[in-house]
Amino acid sequence: MRIVSIDRTRGVLMAVMAIDHASFFIRKVHFTEGWGLPIPAYEGWAEFLTRFVTYPAPTGFLFLMGVGIALGAHKRTALHYLGRGGLILLLHFLLEPLLWILVSFGADFRVFRLGEWPGSGGPVSVEFGVLFVLGMGYMIWGLCLVYSKRKAI
Repeated sequence: MRIVSIDRTRGVLMAVMAIDHASFFIRKVHFTEGWGLPIPAYEGWAEFLTRFVTYPAPTGFLFLMGVGIALGAHKRTALHYLGRGGLILLLHFLLEPLLWILVSFGADFRVFRLGEWPGSGGPVSVEFGVLFVLGMGYMIWGLCLVYSKRKAI
């Protein structure tokens, strides 16, 4: 049985996250906050308001994903969660960087050289973002299910 309010809230959060991504795709502007990084300088109120509204969306989505996993755990096997998590991690590490290059540099994949970040000549920067957390969440839950089925010694 599905809880409609959780699904609706997750849908709204996905729409809000889409606004954040659209700001990069349309305006080529996306602000990143992180440890050791300077505080972003917003050029106008629209950029600040967009980020202010969209910033909590991934956290809320991940929380509701965890709630959904916990509520539906009795319906799925550990292999299901491990497989889903592995697929998401595969997409995160292999497909997502190529898609960002496609969006950032157009269809010119010649800028992509294995082991280098396009245009910089430096080492590859690996981001552990939302897809990584989604995939790891599924993987950890799958491992917890495997471990919980073992008999205590």
